[in-house]
Amino acid sequence: MKITPLLLLSLALFTSGCFLISSPYAEQLNPAVKRYRTFREGISRGEVEGQLGRPLREEQDGPAVWETRFDEVNYARLEVWFDPAGRAKKTATTHAHGTIAPNSRTSAVTVRGN
Repeated sequence: MKITPLLLLSLALFTSGCFLISSPYAEQLNPAVKRYRTFREGISRGEVEGQLGRPLREEQDGPAVWETRFDEVNYARLEVWFDPAGRAKKTATTHAHGTIAPNSRTSAVTVRGN
């Protein structure tokens, strides 16, 4: 049987220490996501800020953003668009979970409008 150079390269990369390390924060992500998903259309800005504090940032004509970040690849984010009266007209939660590999970061991102 003849071993091709591509097979040798694949085998070398596979055995050269390319392994994934689970993030210690991955288990804490779900409670943060569940908390952010409780905020729905119609809630007042005061109610949101009363539970979460002031937003991390607020975009011009865009959402107010709250974020819980555990590390580079594990985070939960809440975006709320308020109407002029201060009521939520739209909400969206985003969360990413991932693993850390030597010299790289991988994650999966989920976006859900509430």
